[in-house]
Amino acid sequence: MNRKLTQFFAACLFVLAASGLQAQTRFMEWDAAIAEATAEKKIVIIDVYTDWCGWCKRMDKDTYNNEKVSAMINDNFKAVKINPEKPGTFKFNGKEYSSRDLVATLSNNGVRGYPATLFLVPHANNKAELSVGYKPADVFLTELNTLRTKYGSGPATQSKN
Repeated sequence: MNRKLTQFFAACLFVLAASGLQAQTRFMEWDAAIAEATAEKKIVIIDVYTDWCGWCKRMDKDTYNNEKVSAMINDNFKAVKINPEKPGTFKFNGKEYSSRDLVATLSNNGVRGYPATLFLVPHANNKAELSVGYKPADVFLTELNTLRTKYGSGPATQSKN
């Protein structure tokens, strides 16, 4: 019995360790992401999603959990998830917004479907760029590299996938 229990715990530890090896993008709370991005001159990636959106779930699984994408984001950006269908208050530029109003303001009412990704650049007068739809990892890496080069936030890295 004792040996079986030991084997069971060893198997559990192995499964936990293996699951922890999966790449994962670190998403932050809004206020912290804005403060850190401003101080570090980094771009804020805003993943605009809904709970019912199948392509949003696929982008989480295939793109945000991709090893190269998550490393790129975690090292060079600040990432936030916003569901415009959920309540919440977000402070930005001295004003308070609902989640829906924040997304509408930052995108200039450009979000017409999900997923959508907003790139907010605090060190460029809060310029925001919108990218619509699902993006596979290699395409998203190219977008991230282009933004890093455009806004002077470090040298572009290879986006081989």
